[in-house]
Amino acid sequence: MNRTSRATLSVLMVFTLQCLPSLAQRRAAKRPAPPKSVSERSYERARRVLDAGVAALGGVEAMRESGDVWVDVKGYSYARNQSVRVNAPYDAMTRDETLYIDVRNRRYIVETRDPLPGGFVFGGKQVISGGQGFFVNPRDRTINPLNLQNFNNIGIVRRVPHLFLLAAFENAPSTLRWLGEEVYDGRRHNVLTFASSNGIAWTLFFDARTNLLTKYEQMVSDSLSGDSVQETVFPGYRMVGKIKVPTARLTRRAGELIEDVKYTNVRFNTRPPESAFAKPEGFEELPQPSPPAIKETKLGEGVYLFESAANALVVEFKDYVLIVEPYVGGRGPKPTINKAREMFPGKPVRYVVITHHHDDHSGGLRSYIAEGVSIVTTPANQGYFERMAAGTFTIAPDDQARAPRKPTFEFVPGGGKRVFTDGVQTIEVIDIGPSPHVTEMLVVYLPKEKLVFQGDLVNLPASGKYAATTVNETTVHFVEWLNRTSLDVRRIAAVHGPSTTLEELRAAVAKSKAAK
Repeated sequence: MNRTSRATLSVLMVFTLQCLPSLAQRRAAKRPAPPKSVSERSYERARRVLDAGVAALGGVEAMRESGDVWVDVKGYSYARNQSVRVNAPYDAMTRDETLYIDVRNRRYIVETRDPLPGGFVFGGKQVISGGQGFFVNPRDRTINPLNLQNFNNIGIVRRVPHLFLLAAFENAPSTLRWLGEEVYDGRRHNVLTFASSNGIAWTLFFDARTNLLTKYEQMVSDSLSGDSVQETVFPGYRMVGKIKVPTARLTRRAGELIEDVKYTNVRFNTRPPESAFAKPEGFEELPQPSPPAIKETKLGEGVYLFESAANALVVEFKDYVLIVEPYVGGRGPKPTINKAREMFPGKPVRYVVITHHHDDHSGGLRSYIAEGVSIVTTPANQGYFERMAAGTFTIAPDDQARAPRKPTFEFVPGGGKRVFTDGVQTIEVIDIGPSPHVTEMLVVYLPKEKLVFQGDLVNLPASGKYAATTVNETTVHFVEWLNRTSLDVRRIAAVHGPSTTLEELRAAVAKSKAAK
């Protein structure tokens, strides 16, 4: 090859190399983009719906400019699983709620008042500021420190729609997923889900016409119904400044109404004084509570109080064991059964007595049903406990879910008693109802120990000292019943809190009556 030919070849090679990138680019441009994944498509559609929902309430900038917010709420809660009667309709109790929320500066005030049948009043004032918090009990005039180790503000901001959507928009966008379209209340809705930082998955329903948040749902494990939906509905909105705020809030659990409240006052950018976050003067400051000890306290021969955050009475008979109160908290029902077996080998747990139907007292019953333990209760509760036994529990599976059994019952007649004895050990299960707390209420009397075991009739604080709120209508009714009976009672043990003596209880009731 001569010099001219080599030069020509070099030019051709340079030209070819220069053209290659443009040819590759043209081919790449013609090549179709890879299809988006299901997750991408789901996220993008959910994001469009959320963006529209945020805009419908006033928009991101208006939400951010709104700063802090005060909310006053009034209405009713419905005492599902906590009413005087076991079945609906449930008792309607007044509900008062005041919220202060300043997400940017992490300052919160939650003040509630929630009465329950029988003279019980719950609620108080929680104050959180600067990573610290305390709870004020205005009735007992005490202040308790709050443990904020697992604090998550979603439980507060979810009550205010614009803050709830802002939390999804700013803090959890990657968890957004489109679920589909759904007709609710006769209207078409766009439905998406997101997960808050505490792991709860929320399902949000946006009106397809107005883009407003109509409701949100979460899946819960209900002690009565098992796998259930809890839904919170915002039936209407009004403008306050640049933000649309709800006019009301309805909450249903397992399809049953548990809350119906109105938003009576909403204010933005209030900038409260530091005194709003200060501890009130003249209140007793209590120490950080220690976890309740798990122990077995002997009350008599073969009689033990299984103590924890909630207590059970365990009684040994010649051929079997009887347990009083399948509570849902404390050490839990299965560990209670296992400990009884360990302490009394070869003796099956044959009976479980339930003082009353309220779900904090009966919520652990399924573990006993799964073991074939007979339920000692009053006749009106049979359907309630059969429903509990038949529930679908896949969110929080238990032995009854894995190998279901039908419950068996031993009934205490209304106003009567059922005696268990082997000739040495004797207990009497007595219905003292109707009580202000429930229509049918069982207590367990042990003649030899001169002891009564009860649930919710006397609830002493952990200190063991009678507080201003210890004595209520339910407590007075119990003492009056004791005064009418011929039972020889010295001590009173409880599902909730420490034991007391009858003498101390009578003195507390007398003092309470005198104060009124």
